[in-house]
Amino acid sequence: MDMKICAYCGNMGEQDPCMSCGGSYRDARVKAQNREQRWSPYHHNGYMVWPSAVDDFEMILRYYFYLGEQLVETIQFPRQFIYRIEGYDNFNFNIREFVWKLFEIAQGEEEVLRLEERVAENRGILPATFEIRRIEPEILTEGEAVETWIERYQ
Repeated sequence: MDMKICAYCGNMGEQDPCMSCGGSYRDARVKAQNREQRWSPYHHNGYMVWPSAVDDFEMILRYYFYLGEQLVETIQFPRQFIYRIEGYDNFNFNIREFVWKLFEIAQGEEEVLRLEERVAENRGILPATFEIRRIEPEILTEGEAVETWIERYQ
């Protein structure tokens, strides 16, 4: 009996595909340093979303957006950030819609997401607003990259 670990849900089994989530064991990789736990996937606006949590120094929430079998985007943020948003403890707050807005920003469909900070979490500077924007990576030439590396690490 050859036991395998599912790359999607982390459960062990003998059959391919996984009996728990339907994922394939072929892509399973077990990394001792990566303590990622994947939860049940859900469909949202045509995408398959696989939520997970990574427990390193703090809990990091990750959301993998798949279109078919292709990974389109990975969204991640510290779990503690949710507790700093005004209205997170309301019944009106929907974590899936919040993550979808982050996905739209990452895809360039939205420019900015503004969120108010909870007054209880604010450290005396009122009002506080979070702005979440997409940042394009800086493209350096080889010479600029070497020069930046030398300045940083010498």
